[in-house]
Amino acid sequence: HLRSDSEASTQAIGGTRLRAIGGTFLRRLGDVVSQMGSSDFLAGPIEDIDTNSGTVTILGHEIAVSSTLNLGQIRIGYNAAVITCTPGDGSASALVTSDDYYQDGFSEVAVSGSVEAADPAIGRIIVNGVAVDYTPLLGDNPNLADLLTVGRHVLVHGFAY
Repeated sequence: HLRSDSEASTQAIGGTRLRAIGGTFLRRLGDVVSQMGSSDFLAGPIEDIDTNSGTVTILGHEIAVSSTLNLGQIRIGYNAAVITCTPGDGSASALVTSDDYYQDGFSEVAVSGSVEAADPAIGRIIVNGVAVDYTPLLGDNPNLADLLTVGRHVLVHGFAY
């Protein structure tokens, strides 16, 4: 699990290594220069690395970082996260990664943002371009679809298959 609270975010932005929950060390790759979508928290496997353009792709989101120095030290398949915080003087984002490889059905993914589309008939929403199946949660909360409406800001986490 990666913490997305402002204390962890500030540590990730200010330092070079952060100990996340469970003792996993995260490596700060650089400040986020731009990213597709408006997610303030995004975590998942690294799908692509382009050292020439200084971009990393996570869950289909292309993230541009301020420095390409550390990109050569990471691998496709590593777990990574974009963490945003507002330390008082404005918003700042950092891209962090662990040396752990993503494992389908075992490693968690997360995305936050506004619900772009909702289909309660099949229990699916789209958050920043990421399709989320929430049917496993309906047993505990049968009215969940009423809450997951277009425009609502959500933070979702779970497993990708």
